[in-house]
Amino acid sequence: KYGAMNASSDTLKIKIKGESCHGAYPSRGVDALLIASHVIIALQSIVSRNLDARESGVITIGTINGGTAGNIISNEIELRGTLRTLDPDVRARMKKRIEEIVTTLPLAFGGKGEIDIEPGYTALINHDRSVDIIKKSATELFGEDSIYEKKLANMGVEDFAYFIENTEGAFFTLGVRNNEKNIKTQAHNGNFDIDEEAIVNGVMMQILNVYNSI
Repeated sequence: KYGAMNASSDTLKIKIKGESCHGAYPSRGVDALLIASHVIIALQSIVSRNLDARESGVITIGTINGGTAGNIISNEIELRGTLRTLDPDVRARMKKRIEEIVTTLPLAFGGKGEIDIEPGYTALINHDRSVDIIKKSATELFGEDSIYEKKLANMGVEDFAYFIENTEGAFFTLGVRNNEKNIKTQAHNGNFDIDEEAIVNGVMMQILNVYNSI
């Protein structure tokens, strides 16, 4: 794929603080759970209202923890999530907007919001010249019909991104599926396997990539 192939990732660690009281008298406290609900909804508005429709970004809140009993107003809620982007500028803008929402929205309810954004992987952005070399090598070895050029990026991460962050390069994937051998399970699955005969193709590709880059 030309350009961005995999996303960057940042871990979102959010704390929403209120004031506990009996659930029968909610006006005597500050409901951190209610505030957290509004924060989650507001965070989802970033993609739909703060990003250009032609840009890519994902905000996922995966866990929400807090509270002690069904009849007690919670005084603290913890949220955990992930931010995925394909462009460094979009990444910076989304992080800024996330921080603004988490720290200011709870104030309207009488609560407080804190956030720690833990940097993860950088985005994997291929260099055009290197992609051209890979396509040339694949065509020479296996024919043009054996090449699949991705049009959309993967919002998952790939640590190869660091290798080409400051030097020219590109990441490509090797087809290792074989239906005749019943090797067709996707990655991140306990039954995942590869057709090891494909490794030879990978070695040949890398050798020819070096030759064609000279």
